[in-house]
Amino acid sequence: MYRVMNPADRATQQMQGATSTMGSLQQKRDVKTTVPGHTAGGAIGGALGGAVAGAGVGSMMAAEGATGLMAGIGGPVPMLIGAGLGAAAYLFS
Repeated sequence: MYRVMNPADRATQQMQGATSTMGSLQQKRDVKTTVPGHTAGGAIGGALGGAVAGAGVGSMMAAEGATGLMAGIGGPVPMLIGAGLGAAAYLFS
């Protein structure tokens, strides 16, 4: 009444499936990765990091009550230098 599958046929069928699976897994595939180029966002990030570092260094160098050129050391001068260095480091890396 009920069809009984031959175990040898079932084993052969399973082995054929495994063979085709292994064959597809062993195919050589060329995977190419490309390194993205420099972006404006990366340069801006480098500039901002350099500006913060420059401001920190400048604030440590400036003395209290300094005027003229010495007051500029704690102001925008080191920030601009740091921003330039940070952007240049990113772009030339």
